[in-house]
Amino acid sequence: MISPNRAIYLINVLIVLLFWSDKAFAQKERTNHWYFPSKNTLDFSSSTPVVGTASPFIINPGGYSAISDSSGNLLMFSDGISLYDASESQMPNGSGLLGSPNTTQTSIIVPKPGSSTHYFLFTVSNLTVGNGFNVFEVDMTLNSGLGDVMPNSQVHLIDSISEKVCATKHANDVDYWVVAHRWESDEFHAFHVDETGVNPTPVISAVGFIHTNTSGSGERTGQMKISPDGTKIATANFSSGVVQLFDFDSQTGVVSNPLEVTPGIISQFPFGIAFSADSKKFYYGRRVSNGIDPVGIHQFDLDHINIDCLLASEVEFANVSEFKLISDLQLALDKKIYVSYYAGGAPIQDLSIIHEPENRCPSCNFEDTAIHTNSNLANGLTNFASSFLSDGIRYEFGSNCLLDTTFFWPDDTFRLDSVKWNFDDPSSGILNASTSIYAQHYYSVPDTYNVQLIAYRENRIDTFYRNTIIWNVTDNLLGSDTTICQGNDLTLSASWYNSCFEWFDGTSPTLKTVNQTGWYWVDIWYQPCYFRDSIYIEVVNDIPDLDLGPDTTICLGDSFTFDPDFQLAGYTWSNGSHDTTYTSYGIELVWLTLSNACGDTTDTAIVGIKSGIPPTLNLPSDTTICDTTSFTLDVTATGTASYTWENGNSSPIRSFSTEGFYWIEVTNECGTKSDSMQLNNEFVLESALIESALYCGKNDSILIEALVDGSDALWSTGELASSIFAKADGPFWFEATNLCGTLSDTIFIEAFDTNFAFSLPKDSFECSLSAPFEIGYEDTNFVFNYSWNTGKIGSYETVDQTGLYVLTLKNKCVNLSDSFVYRNAEPIGIIAPETRSLCDINPIQLLPSSFAFDSLSWNGISTENPFLAHREGVVQLEVYDTNGCYFVDTIMLSANCQTKVSISNVFTPNADGINDTWCPTISFGKLVELNIFNRWGTEVYRTQNQSFCWDGYVNGEREKSGTYFYVLILENEKGEMKEFRGTVTVLD
Repeated sequence: MISPNRAIYLINVLIVLLFWSDKAFAQKERTNHWYFPSKNTLDFSSSTPVVGTASPFIINPGGYSAISDSSGNLLMFSDGISLYDASESQMPNGSGLLGSPNTTQTSIIVPKPGSSTHYFLFTVSNLTVGNGFNVFEVDMTLNSGLGDVMPNSQVHLIDSISEKVCATKHANDVDYWVVAHRWESDEFHAFHVDETGVNPTPVISAVGFIHTNTSGSGERTGQMKISPDGTKIATANFSSGVVQLFDFDSQTGVVSNPLEVTPGIISQFPFGIAFSADSKKFYYGRRVSNGIDPVGIHQFDLDHINIDCLLASEVEFANVSEFKLISDLQLALDKKIYVSYYAGGAPIQDLSIIHEPENRCPSCNFEDTAIHTNSNLANGLTNFASSFLSDGIRYEFGSNCLLDTTFFWPDDTFRLDSVKWNFDDPSSGILNASTSIYAQHYYSVPDTYNVQLIAYRENRIDTFYRNTIIWNVTDNLLGSDTTICQGNDLTLSASWYNSCFEWFDGTSPTLKTVNQTGWYWVDIWYQPCYFRDSIYIEVVNDIPDLDLGPDTTICLGDSFTFDPDFQLAGYTWSNGSHDTTYTSYGIELVWLTLSNACGDTTDTAIVGIKSGIPPTLNLPSDTTICDTTSFTLDVTATGTASYTWENGNSSPIRSFSTEGFYWIEVTNECGTKSDSMQLNNEFVLESALIESALYCGKNDSILIEALVDGSDALWSTGELASSIFAKADGPFWFEATNLCGTLSDTIFIEAFDTNFAFSLPKDSFECSLSAPFEIGYEDTNFVFNYSWNTGKIGSYETVDQTGLYVLTLKNKCVNLSDSFVYRNAEPIGIIAPETRSLCDINPIQLLPSSFAFDSLSWNGISTENPFLAHREGVVQLEVYDTNGCYFVDTIMLSANCQTKVSISNVFTPNADGINDTWCPTISFGKLVELNIFNRWGTEVYRTQNQSFCWDGYVNGEREKSGTYFYVLILENEKGEMKEFRGTVTVLD
């Protein structure tokens, strides 16, 4: 059967706390000191807990809380209403803390994230007191370093609460969750504790059993715990008899997926609950005998993929005296679970211990009277954040099944520096160790492996162990495929450890009887693994009909194989073999007995030897020849034979010169033989050297390769290699030999002059662009690549326009550049005026295009600047610029002006001083004559005066208002006559 499968799960988080031999765990030392009724203490600072007596008068039966520092030194403890310091004295402000010392879990203490001196105390009040759920902040720097409750730090969180409180680390490995349960409700309230304090707004999960008085006042009693790995939360409800298990999400604080693990009857009376350090086993204690079952403790194996299997894993043990009422169960840092009692008769002073709670009971090793306390027990033990007590290692659920990779990670990664894993699997070689925080390992053999984790954080080293079972999911439970004879039955068994299973027809008896042809299977669930085993059954009606065939003969050295091909029968050959085939080499009597579910049958055959000889064939081994040569093979066989080459050739003689894969088959009466060979060609050697190369200096080297095909050669340096690095100037040569002959060649390495420099001509300036000319540089000693900024490739470039010319010389050793600038003077000319016509009365102003000149003249006479032109014709500018360059420019001005008249069409000769006269304006012409006519065509006014105006009077009398016609005759500057006609209106 299976050896427990040992798989390792992905490392999500790493443990990094104080070193405590094999008990080391993230902050386990926080749980070093226990205080519990009545005046009892346990000190776990050494390998064995030491019993002590507390000074304060603590006798109330509730479960206390305590916490130590990260080195295991006691800091404080509380009964929910008072808070005591390390000297066992009540802190100055440590009274009246709103809890009740008679509650199942009176309080719990967690560190404030990000602080080494501040803590939070959560207190639980019973329904009689009615203070609900509250939190206080403790400052350990107060009270001379013994700590005190900070004034005004109390925060009220829940009005009415069941007697339950628990805590665990947040998924970020820094913060905490503190969880309580509201009374008369199905609500879990998860409070997030971070470096800013306690968030008073909880994450509420309404799920599971309603905690109410319907089953009696004891309903509010019973413990609530979170598993050390922070994935499960469980509640015990005393008077209702209900124990429920939930999933807990340490990232979000959400409680979900309720699972009731008790029958839910009042007579169960569950009270104390606990998880093993690896979070794989769950325990609850029944406090009162129900008349049928005595007081006892129940164990469930949580490491099941199947819920029915999980519930079926229940084991009851520790059936102690009915006068010892089982109370609190509490996991300790030694990975053991301690059990407290309440005396139903005589006083009790002995704690019980489950020594190996990670094992399936009864192998969990329960000891009834394990530790004798100094005072009588009274129910409660000490309540801690469950994550303080994890075994430090996590692995991914379901990855510890054979054929899977198991993934591991530390339970706490906060401020983790590094880790070392040992997977307890030496056969895996170097894979048996890992330094990855999120590690994985593949186990090839099912077994139980003790995985070790060493965690390094700052100056602290923690060592953790976890027994990891690798389950075998390859067992052949139902056996191999088989046959049954018609009318018979076959019984199949699915018994495999304590697994859950389901047959092909949905039923689940251990044994299943079948008698028909077909496939039968069973699904197996065990722990986190699932697999299916199947069998094919064939129903046969009779014994096999066997015939080995006639007797036969074979050639010497040949063989003959019998293959009767019966699928549903057992074989027994004459040599005792049970194979389905038999090979004979001649001269023997062969017999076979076939068996199936209905019976046996036997047949015989004789194998003889022929007189012929099988052909022989032995081509040369794979070989290499020069591609300029060839060779011939003769494979002629004795007697009559046929020959078939890979190319269809049928001759036994063949010549070869070209590389390739060749094969031949030779056949005669005794059989066929074949052989093959690979022929490779070597080619005439070809040098890869160039004639010469450039060497740049003492820090330079040149890679030179000998042959084009990359094969090795013997160099003048004594090296045998395909290439070498030349680190000096001078000749280097090689010699190489193959089947085709010997080749040698030489390369000359020339040292480059590190002082080499070059220059182009000096920059040039001209008054005007001259004929194109060449500039450049070319060296005869060294090889360069020449390139210009113009895009030209080569050592010379033609200068045909102004601008910058840059030449770059580049080779293996240097990249040098020089430049040449070619410039021309900027021509100076006349700036074009807005008009070139002299028709206006003002002259035209002319200016040169630049003032960068030494001298200028207009029309060879005037040196004024600007120049005022009054006459039409050509104006010439001559100028010498500041570089001494001479420029000349001309412009043509004209005086061809058009005669224009500007005449208003109305005036009012009423002597008001406004528009009293009509005065035409003449441009570029002179008046010859003006005639004005009334509407009947009678001339009323005539004048030849150049500057005239008509005041509307004729012969001293004012003309009447109305429209008048005029004819205006003008003469332009060229003596040409032009006539203008129109009307003008006279108004009063």
